[in-house]
Amino acid sequence: MKKVILLICSFVLLLTCSSVATAQTNTFFETQTMATEVYDNWVVDGGVFHRFSDNWKIRTFFLMKNSWGQAHLGPIWQPLDWLQVGVSVGVRKGIDGWDFQTSYLLVLSKKKFSFVGMVEAGRLAYAGDHDQVWYDLTVRWKAMKWLTIGLKDRRPAGVGPLVEFHFWKLTAWAAWVPMDSEAPEFDWPRTLLGLKICL
Repeated sequence: MKKVILLICSFVLLLTCSSVATAQTNTFFETQTMATEVYDNWVVDGGVFHRFSDNWKIRTFFLMKNSWGQAHLGPIWQPLDWLQVGVSVGVRKGIDGWDFQTSYLLVLSKKKFSFVGMVEAGRLAYAGDHDQVWYDLTVRWKAMKWLTIGLKDRRPAGVGPLVEFHFWKLTAWAAWVPMDSEAPEFDWPRTLLGLKICL
């Protein structure tokens, strides 16, 4: 798994270098965790978006967390200025070994408002195992150049308010997600924290 992730990181860095020559390539790296279980939930992820035309981009993505890792690749279609739809395929590796992974993306944006929805599914999700489904649904409003507020629903973390602080190419964010996404249960201290750099 480490060799695969290293190969993907090398690919991402190669595309990052190419982004110096063209504004058509955007790269990001991020680290995030959950405040109540910092080490167990520590995640490193990143990816590249490369625009080939006015309507088409390609997306690569990787993520590492303890003994878990995933990577996928796929197209994004932008038929309208405010709408993007993407699908990608790849692999995941956990305690049960290697498996197939799919990912779906929906982006809606208009002026200061945006919605980003991502759903990931393992192979067994298509056979009814909903434990292999992960999603992140985020609504944002850009209040100021340096401040964005919103609402995040991430499975399996929970639902709650989001705040993002922007400086240079960095975004520091926190989402207080005390309410479970699928049951009337609460974990009041539960908070997601992240730091992202876009190149």
